[in-house]
This record gives sequence, structure tokens and C-alpha cells, in this order.
Amino acid sequence: MDNVSLICFNFDKFINNNFFLTGQAHSAYKGKYMGGYAAGLFGAGIQSKSIFNNKMKTNFELLIGAGGGGSLALEEGAIVQSMFGITYNINDYIGILISAGKISALKSDLNNTAFNLGMALNFSTLNRIMM
Repeated sequence: MDNVSLICFNFDKFINNNFFLTGQAHSAYKGKYMGGYAAGLFGAGIQSKSIFNNKMKTNFELLIGAGGGGSLALEEGAIVQSMFGITYNINDYIGILISAGKISALKSDLNNTAFNLGMALNFSTLNRIMM
């Protein structure tokens, strides 16, 4: 089995405290099939309430998108991905996340396990209070 290592950028927009929309861009940087592989996905997810002194949350997300390149068995490029993860918040702005799941091509035999280790940067927007 050959592994492909990806660098990924995920952007999540929380609709409320537990439900979020996500957009993700993936690009290969290491592996036998890295030659030009890239993917774009979008989807939705749910996040648990905080546990362990408001430091840890679990989440699940389901995404659909397109990928191609790198001689991977993607046929027409349509892919789906499901991930379950845990985020540990170091402080209000920075967290560490780890997740695992599956990525599959809709029209070919690609069906692989995916692992993710990353850093979460929490942003917020300023809200103007009208008086």
C-alpha cells in the first residue's frame, strides 16, 4: 500500500454552537502518487459540547467534492469523505486536532482510511452593538 501525504486547509463556519459548514482544500506534498493531486470538498459537521474543563470537543463531518491528479483511481473525480475527530483547545485561540475517517471515490474503487493531525486557529468577528 502506498501512502499520500496531504497539506490541507479547512475553513469552518459555525451556524450555532454545535453545527458547522466546512470547506476544504487538499494538495499532495509526499508519496508515490503525489504528482499534482489536489481536491476541494465542502460539507457539514456537528461538534459536541466541551468536556474536561472546556478544553476538549469531539466532532463529525461529512463532505463531498472533487479530486484529481497523481494517478489516483478517481475516475471522474467525485469523492466523499467522512471524519470523526477530537480537538484539544490549548487556549481560546489555538487547538490541536486529530481525526480519522474514510475517503472514497464515487465511481471507482478508491476507498481509503484517512488520518488527520493539525492545528486549529479560532477566529471570531467583531459585532457592533446598536444602541
